[in-house]
Amino acid sequence: MNASYYGSQLERKNKARADAENKVGEYRRKEADKRAAAAKARASAAKSKNASTVRSKLREAGRYEDQVNTAARDAAS
Repeated sequence: MNASYYGSQLERKNKARADAENKVGEYRRKEADKRAAAAKARASAAKSKNASTVRSKLREAGRYEDQVNTAARDAAS
């Protein structure tokens, strides 16, 4: 085991860490986008007077919230 071995191991570990941080950033961005979409659907439901549209928009918001939870779980792992 020489210095070049340890250097390459360190470089490999640093690259793996950077890749993991990038992946977490992607999941956090996805989480924020879905959270914004859920808020937009809820706002649209609040504006609507049609009960069917309200139910549809609230279901849509629920689907987005499920995707938010999945992205948050993925980012945490």
